[in-house]
Amino acid sequence: MNTPHERATPDALARLTHQDPRIRRIALRDLARATPLDQGALAAVVESLARESDTDARCLAASLLGKHAHEQARPLLASILADPLTDALTAHHARVALDRIDIRNRPGWGGPPPAGTMPA
Repeated sequence: MNTPHERATPDALARLTHQDPRIRRIALRDLARATPLDQGALAAVVESLARESDTDARCLAASLLGKHAHEQARPLLASILADPLTDALTAHHARVALDRIDIRNRPGWGGPPPAGTMPA
């Protein structure tokens, strides 16, 4: 049985292209609560981040992509970081998202670190 948030996902995806940034921000918050998101939904978030002009919506999208460790978002997040015109808040969210993607996708995630890799 779908939860209310899972049922809201198609509507939230449609709202990612709304002209009002407040609607896009709410859509991203709704998607952040709808778990798990499929690859198509995550790809839609990547596309929305690529064209997003609202700082808060960009931060929400980057955080959502990091939360889901969406590997396909890596090039866009890296380009956001490399852009000297990127504001500090968006750059911070992009950096955290990239770190989460790196950590979640490394071998051995979820288990104890290999012996000798962490200080005692």
